[in-house]
Amino acid sequence: MCQEFRGVMGNEGPAHTTLLRYAIGNVKRRNAVTEQYVREALHKVTVELVQKELSESETRREGVEKELHETEARFQQLVVRGRNILYRYRLVPTRGFEYISPTITDIIGYTPQEHYTDPDLSLKIVHPDDRQKAEKYFKGEGAFNEGETFRYIHKNGSLVWIEQAYVPIHGETGNLVALEGIARDITERKDFEQALLSVVQGTSWTVGEDFPRSLVQQLAAALQVRFAFLAELHPTIKKRARLLAIWEGTGYGENFDYDTTGTPCEHVFENTISYYPADLQKIFPDDPWMKEKGIESYLAIPVHDPGGNPIGHLGVMHGSPMPQGPPRESILRIFAARAGAELELRRAEGKHPFRP
Repeated sequence: MCQEFRGVMGNEGPAHTTLLRYAIGNVKRRNAVTEQYVREALHKVTVELVQKELSESETRREGVEKELHETEARFQQLVVRGRNILYRYRLVPTRGFEYISPTITDIIGYTPQEHYTDPDLSLKIVHPDDRQKAEKYFKGEGAFNEGETFRYIHKNGSLVWIEQAYVPIHGETGNLVALEGIARDITERKDFEQALLSVVQGTSWTVGEDFPRSLVQQLAAALQVRFAFLAELHPTIKKRARLLAIWEGTGYGENFDYDTTGTPCEHVFENTISYYPADLQKIFPDDPWMKEKGIESYLAIPVHDPGGNPIGHLGVMHGSPMPQGPPRESILRIFAARAGAELELRRAEGKHPFRP
């Protein structure tokens, strides 16, 4: 304590023992000058301590605020970059969105501001068959603990599947005042399910000579590409294949034998998949057939027999760039397995395409 007094008052002054007695009140004969010195010293030390505490408190506050701002920034980035849509929909006194995350623009084409301006925008762009269900949902009459699926019409006219769920927000009197929810785009999953169903329905009862044609037509429709094909490898001649069926957008093309050397088909069996999203003619300039047909993208996978040996390949092609995506490849793999079983059955029956 005496050192603190010296720190604020200087080295001159009463002795340490005198200061201590005056500070704790153990003084029999008081000296006015010493008392004044101690009072001033105590005041200065107190002020210094308070200022130090305030400074440390301010530093801690600034640190907490910085952490809070950083957390808020990270949350905002998650909201903006994430594929989920967060929203708050007000029910009283007037209906409308109080907040909807910017992701909405990427998913359905309409901006948050368009939703704020028009409280009924979501109802206007919902698919007509889902309109009645959506009207109940935005009144808070849906089951809040269960997700609802709606089809919306994107600003570009395409169909978007949205799965959403909300939590009811009640006012002080217990009345429902808002819905806070989360929604996500499940279009890819729905497209995959629909594509899978389409191909299954188109090929499940088709066998024999009609199977390859039915398979490729349904495959092209399901993956929304112009071309789909199924080819079988020659059993003894390396890199020799024969088309069993090819769909060309409006009808079936002519089957033919070909050498896979210098074509995208050559790499199917090297990498278990051959994928060229664009510029196919530039990559394979020595393939005149692709130039003739105007093919720009290609995706194919091997077809195996039950023993795992490659016996052919199944693929799709398009006249413009083609994104790959997990559903597209998954569908190919499922039906390559189906094709493999069918081709092995044909071989067992002596129907190998290379037989004279």
